[in-house]
Amino acid sequence: LSRGCLLPVHRQLDETEAPAALMQALQESLVLVHGGMAQNVGPVLEMVTEKYLLREADEWKARQEALGILDEILECLKTNDIRRLAELTTHNFMGPIQTIIPWASNVFTETLIERTQERFGDDFWGFWMLGGCSG
Repeated sequence: LSRGCLLPVHRQLDETEAPAALMQALQESLVLVHGGMAQNVGPVLEMVTEKYLLREADEWKARQEALGILDEILECLKTNDIRRLAELTTHNFMGPIQTIIPWASNVFTETLIERTQERFGDDFWGFWMLGGCSG
């Protein structure tokens, strides 16, 4: 059953949830790789809404997994564990997000991730999709 609320309630994290040192650690760790031009995400949002309302088994399980990953991400932010944060964002993208939204990735995006991994080797900690649809 739907409670009529697809979007989460957002809040700004306070200093105990995201210490000031976190921003510096993120700044020192992130490498931005441009993934191409923006696309119309309307069809993706429609797909997400449909899967949320229908509660299809695989997608619902993936949504629950993503909620658990979010809890772990929030803990990483508190403890300034950037390496674990990167692992979690990668797992979330490769697992739950792609289960719910198959269009979240494509050959172009997968190639960018692979080449970035090859380029940085052990210094590649993970992947974080900043948009909602591969470019």
